[in-house]
Amino acid sequence: MNTSWIGGRPLDSDTAKTRLICFSHAGGGTALYAPWRSAFGPEIAVCPVLLPGREARMRERAYRRMEDLIDPLVDGLMPYLDRPFSLFGHSMGSIVAFEVARRVAGLGRVPRSLLVSGRRAPHLRSPRPPVHCLDDAAFADAIAELGGTPEEVLRDRGIFQTFAPSLRADFELNERYLPLIGPPLACEIVAFSGDRDPQVTESELLAWREVTSGRFSHHLLDGNHFYLQASPAPLLARIGAHLRGMAAAPTARPARDTGRLAAAPRETPRPFTVLGVHHVAIGGPDKARLTNLWVNLLGLSVAERFRSDAENVDEDILVAGSGAGAIEIDLMQPLDPARKPDVTRPALNHIGLAVSDLDAAVAWLAAQGVRFADGGIRRGASGARVAFIHPAASAQFPLGGEGVLIELVEAVPAARQDARDARVGQPA
Repeated sequence: MNTSWIGGRPLDSDTAKTRLICFSHAGGGTALYAPWRSAFGPEIAVCPVLLPGREARMRERAYRRMEDLIDPLVDGLMPYLDRPFSLFGHSMGSIVAFEVARRVAGLGRVPRSLLVSGRRAPHLRSPRPPVHCLDDAAFADAIAELGGTPEEVLRDRGIFQTFAPSLRADFELNERYLPLIGPPLACEIVAFSGDRDPQVTESELLAWREVTSGRFSHHLLDGNHFYLQASPAPLLARIGAHLRGMAAAPTARPARDTGRLAAAPRETPRPFTVLGVHHVAIGGPDKARLTNLWVNLLGLSVAERFRSDAENVDEDILVAGSGAGAIEIDLMQPLDPARKPDVTRPALNHIGLAVSDLDAAVAWLAAQGVRFADGGIRRGASGARVAFIHPAASAQFPLGGEGVLIELVEAVPAARQDARDARVGQPA
């Protein structure tokens, strides 16, 4: 199996002062960046990333989740980060480059800059319906509308069936993406877009400034979503000038070397509200004994049930109270007592807090040094989006739950609006 994450020539940039690691759009490969190798001269080495499911790695299965991709990708890229480097990504490649930048910065390899193109900022949700789940005909039509894919691939059924699995996987990764838990960036971000790109507005592009404490700039260039294919010269001129300017600048220090996260100061207003206790989770080796206590003796009723192999849990969800004052009592037992996580230890497993804005809460708390459990923001047992504050701190994240696992639960829309109304005119 081909395990090379950089396409084209091998490490041939010993004389280069800077490496530019490039990530392509959904369904794209290294071909997009082949002409770039001669555009910058010998001082800048272009290193296009080759993901599984395309070109020389066509036989490998493409990744459908960012959390599955990021670790092997970073491991494969580390040998290329032995000198100053910047990251460039177009469309889906922008969020891959963003997550790589955060992960490698935590490992002491801070990028000089992150260059993003043709995509809204990572914390913004798409207003468009997903296309990865459409049937083949509708999926092909949606891709054709975006452009960038050869007509013969879309209209020849045999060719399309060859490329469809990796195309669907890329679109699924992009459309289901939520930012992984991690520190904010400290490097400079430069954002690009075509001025007629239907996939990203200028305000969505400007929102990239919110994910770094470093400098930010943006450029609107003539063209649509694939402006960099139709007329690459203006983009290449700006990238070249930027990289040559960065070559003389001092390298940013990793956040972990500063003794705290490179992030907003604690005086930054808290952008969310804890609305109340959402649930209390109780674990035991035998859920029947828990049910006997809470249902048969205390009189609560089972509202729904939940099972998750990934979380190793079989769960009954009970409700105490009614209306706005209702609180869930979650009774849990492990599917496999020999596997982790062990939901029986401690017996009072975790507490769930309803928050008005989960994305803002996670971003702000992480910036203050709060450690979150692996897995990022995801769907919880109730169907709501959740994230877990880790019970213990770490060297990189000095704040934890002080021994308590805390689940932050996204509130229902009505509760979120009530919280916003209540905060109008109130001090932070």
